[in-house]
Amino acid sequence: MKRLITTAVFAAVVALLPNPVPAEATAAQSCLLESVESCDGDFPGSDPYTAAVRGWCYMIRIAICEAFD
Repeated sequence: MKRLITTAVFAAVVALLPNPVPAEATAAQSCLLESVESCDGDFPGSDPYTAAVRGWCYMIRIAICEAFD
């Protein structure tokens, strides 16, 4: 009986907890998306060299976003 009451109280406490609200897009996320889109536009293509340059572009531009955020 004690176990049933404990479980019921625990379930009631969990039910009373507030529901989390999704976070809105922040400036850092928009900077990240702009960086990826600009690198994709600047270095289109799928050959290995272009893909490697685009990867470096992602790292550099995302680091700039992080530095100025």
